[in-house]
Amino acid sequence: MDSGDIINGEVKRPDLARGAVNSGKVANGSLRSIDVRNGTLRLADLGQDSVDGSKVLDGSLTGTDIGNSSLTGADIADGSLTGADIGNSSLTGADIANGSLTGADIGNSSLTGADIANGSLTGADVLESTLNFNDGTCQTELIKGFAQVNADHPDFPSAFTTSTTFLTRRHNCAGGTIQTKRFFNTDVGTTVLVRFNGVNATNALVGALTPSDIHAVVHRQINGTGNHGAFEIVLHRSGATASNTLEDFVILVF
Repeated sequence: MDSGDIINGEVKRPDLARGAVNSGKVANGSLRSIDVRNGTLRLADLGQDSVDGSKVLDGSLTGTDIGNSSLTGADIADGSLTGADIGNSSLTGADIANGSLTGADIGNSSLTGADIANGSLTGADVLESTLNFNDGTCQTELIKGFAQVNADHPDFPSAFTTSTTFLTRRHNCAGGTIQTKRFFNTDVGTTVLVRFNGVNATNALVGALTPSDIHAVVHRQINGTGNHGAFEIVLHRSGATASNTLEDFVILVF
């Protein structure tokens, strides 16, 4: 008996021995999902590259379904990654585009001196209002105090004062007061005295704020009634006919 002796379509499943039908007996493309028992297909049953995105349920894949180091930038939608997608401490400088980081990307107070190139900062990088005179020069004892004196103020007193009206910015590294007064000296003209109480300073540097043609003569009072330890400042304008002049100035003592 052969195929010619059997009426087409008359052979049923009970007529077939177990395992009698293999791939060679099945027409290509003829099987459907309904012909396959659920959960019975395995990786070995799938052809190479036979499964694409259309065959996978959206949102069903997890990290364990992706081979390590198998994805590239071309596989990731632009702008889709967030910080939660990046492992902590996993990025290096090579992963960051040069010049792409801004101040908003840097955590406050997270940088130290080791992160800043030597000699790269300028005055424009420093917020002057945050500077603390005592943080640097007082600790190293390079300078023992400073004061900005409004020497040309019309109400400048002839007796020592600590008023901020006449000493707008000042600091005494010894923690003592800073005093100033103005008087007329018959030998040199109008003179300003500035005293840093508690500071053992023997030298001072004085510079007028404006204009640039002002120069100062300064020396320390080592005696005199009530003036001991004060620095005497007389300002002169180059080429001026008057013996001296009055301008706001800054004094540093050391």
